[in-house]
Amino acid sequence: MVIPVCFIYDKNFIMPTSVAITSMLENRNEDTFYDIFLIGVDCEDADLSCLEAFRNEKNVDIHFRNADMSAYASISQVSHVSQASLVKFNLPQLVTEYDKLLYIDGDVLIMQDLTEFFMEDLTGYYLGGPQNTVDIVRGKGQFLTGAYVYDSKKMIEDDIPQKLIDYRVSLGNRKSMDNTTFNEYLGAGFKKMPIKFDLPIRKLVYERMYYKLADLNAFYGTNYRSHKEVVEDAVVIHFDGAAKPWKYSCFLYDDVWLEYYKKSPCKDMPLKRKSYWDYLGEQVEKSGIKGIYYVFKDWVRESLGVFRSVHYVEGDWN
Repeated sequence: MVIPVCFIYDKNFIMPTSVAITSMLENRNEDTFYDIFLIGVDCEDADLSCLEAFRNEKNVDIHFRNADMSAYASISQVSHVSQASLVKFNLPQLVTEYDKLLYIDGDVLIMQDLTEFFMEDLTGYYLGGPQNTVDIVRGKGQFLTGAYVYDSKKMIEDDIPQKLIDYRVSLGNRKSMDNTTFNEYLGAGFKKMPIKFDLPIRKLVYERMYYKLADLNAFYGTNYRSHKEVVEDAVVIHFDGAAKPWKYSCFLYDDVWLEYYKKSPCKDMPLKRKSYWDYLGEQVEKSGIKGIYYVFKDWVRESLGVFRSVHYVEGDWN
């Protein structure tokens, strides 16, 4: 089975993308051939040896492409989400070899073969991926943006890449680089898929205070018996949010990410991972006393058993 898989990276995501690819190759089926397309943003002078190394792997082909960012010149980065995420809009124009593409963020671990994900039927849709877990409470019908299946042929035929670009430019500067545009513009053109194809592990941990496992099962049509089982069933584990596993060593699955890092071509690149106490200090520096409040309030609420009465905070989700 040949599966075209696309990753988008900038200079800060070369190493994480290398780790993601390492996990993908470690956990594939013997008969799976990954045709990998690596789309670089402002990386013309970067050291790509950590990515070039995969050329030596069996049943793998690697293609390097450079993305032209001129269409996004008016958009500035105002959060941890890089401008490189904008390239998701015109990915079908950059990779024209296939009518269907799989895209995955670089801040992930790929824990199972991707054949099932890629083979999802997209008839009548432009994109497919899991619905956002926050919708279990919020119910707005938004989708996660860490892993997609693209119907590239249909998108190009309907000029969707350019329409997405134009819509995003019209939104101006905001925290969300790609999420809001995909959700607001495509809407019904986005197919709902199982949560295991893009499991946001940080959200899964945090959101347990707002809904029960039974609510998650009802929402996704699953039968998980524990949160551990949700994680173990994941095809793609997405380290959503700003606390990335190459920056911190104190959150769920950071240790598993480290094991794949040690197997990757980037294993000799030094890491400076921070502890939980470093994280707390950053919250204080960033938000003062409020930073400590936001970190510890959930522990207090858990002890009081009032999670279910707490309103889920609205935000510009990425």
